[in-house]
Amino acid sequence: MGYVYIAAAIACWTGLAFAYRWADRSGASRLLMSPVIGCVVIAWVGLFLLVRGIDVTEAHASQFIIGGVIGVVFAVLIPIFLAALGRGDLSITWMVLQLSFALTSTTILIYPGETPTAAGVTGLIFAAGAIALLGYDMRVRHRTNHPRRPKHGWGFFMTLAYVMNSATQYGFKLATHFRPDTRVVHDLAYMLSLYTAVVAMGTVLALSLARRGSAARACMTGPAVGTCLFLGGLCVLQALSAGGVPGHVLFPATAGGGTILVVLLSVVFLKEQPGRFGWVGLLLGTTALMLLGLAA
Repeated sequence: MGYVYIAAAIACWTGLAFAYRWADRSGASRLLMSPVIGCVVIAWVGLFLLVRGIDVTEAHASQFIIGGVIGVVFAVLIPIFLAALGRGDLSITWMVLQLSFALTSTTILIYPGETPTAAGVTGLIFAAGAIALLGYDMRVRHRTNHPRRPKHGWGFFMTLAYVMNSATQYGFKLATHFRPDTRVVHDLAYMLSLYTAVVAMGTVLALSLARRGSAARACMTGPAVGTCLFLGGLCVLQALSAGGVPGHVLFPATAGGGTILVVLLSVVFLKEQPGRFGWVGLLLGTTALMLLGLAA
């Protein structure tokens, strides 16, 4: 059963990438996406708590605190990532976002402190090479007259998204570090506080900044993003607990498998055409994700 959860998680992460692309292509308001996504995930978490009869107040206080702080970061990350996505290929933009785990892994070595492994160090080296090649490929293609060339500003928004996504991943690592046990109530409390903060911060941004795009389209595409986020995370948790899948199988499979599918489907259905540096970067990036997942 555990491998069914792995397949479901890969499907959710792949669907998440294309749900973001759908939001971008449909002209959804980037600022409104955060509160819509947050409301959807909160609804899913609340339903799960009700069905399972879990009392979220039993969770450790650290989960609410860290989740709230990271939720503020995530609320800002969503419109920034959509801005990057609107300027470049889904395949490369998604790969670079996932490779932010390399920065997270490096930070974890400092605090809470972990011993580096051969797989982890190799993954970091591959990730650095992949990011350099992917960035160079986007820069080279930006200078061409190809109709699908990347737009100006991709590098700026992608850099911001990379750093902020790494911060959200680091927050989850801190949350797991401070938990007294492995009960699912801590995960749910973390998710609940995180997305409550996403709704609050996202609402502030939407009301205080000049809003572009369609509010109706945000309400249409946001639920797809939120559902993929919740179900993907739930499948990973179920694979680890109920499914009994070891982490050295789960994390490389979900990290690498979902990204490979996004790349392949982007080429087939979105007709994306990375350059030769981009293809090498995508190959290195996929390998890096699997190695970093193995080290995790």
